[in-house]
Order: sequence, then C-alpha cells, then structure tokens
Amino acid sequence: MSLPAAVAPGDIRSSLQLTLGGLSSNDVHGVVTFYASEAGAFDDLAANLTSPGSSMMPTLRLDTALTPNLVSGLTGFQELTTINRAIGVLISRGNNLQHANDLLLRDATSTRDGVYESAARILAGLR
Repeated sequence: MSLPAAVAPGDIRSSLQLTLGGLSSNDVHGVVTFYASEAGAFDDLAANLTSPGSSMMPTLRLDTALTPNLVSGLTGFQELTTINRAIGVLISRGNNLQHANDLLLRDATSTRDGVYESAARILAGLR
C-alpha cells in the first residue's frame, strides 16, 4: 500500500479545522486540522457538515490554518503505530484480535522487554 506524499507546510493552500467535543459547546476534547495543497479543497465538505440537514453540526474553521505550527507536544505515536502494525501482522497470520494482543503481551513478558520491543521484533520478522 502506498500513501500519498504529505503536504509540505509551504504548499498548504486550504485547511479545515474541526473542534472535537461532546454535547455542549463547553465540552471540547480537542481539535483536528486537515491540510491540502489545493485551494478550496474542503469547501464542499464544510458546506455539507454545516448544512441545516446535517446531524453533525461541528464547530469548524475553513482556511484559517494556512501557516501551521507543526510542532506537537504529544509523544508515543511511533511506538503505538509499531504495536498496531504488529497486531495487524499477527491477525494476518490467522489470529483474532484478542489472541494477537495476548501473543504480543506474552512475548513481551517472556523476553522481559516492553510491548514496543516485541512488536518491533514481529515487524522485523524475528517472531
């Protein structure tokens, strides 16, 4: 599987920022921002999401984040991705999700390594 290339910060021409929240406007859980290299790329989506018949009615801002600060204080995404990919490998070998999780945890326990290290070994074909 091949993923499209990421948009470089200098090539951003459109953005869509959605506020993720609960039932009230004061119950904000976070914000997700999508970027595109084509101007107006999110216009139709924004119109559909805010149309009177839409059940979502999110808080959104269009084209306000064209010069993003791409530095995040969040960590652990690489490790989580490695673990999820390893679980996917185990599932592709015929295990169900629960058994794949159990195998990964069992390997981490038996080797006295962390789950991330066990997942990396699975991806490297060592397990």
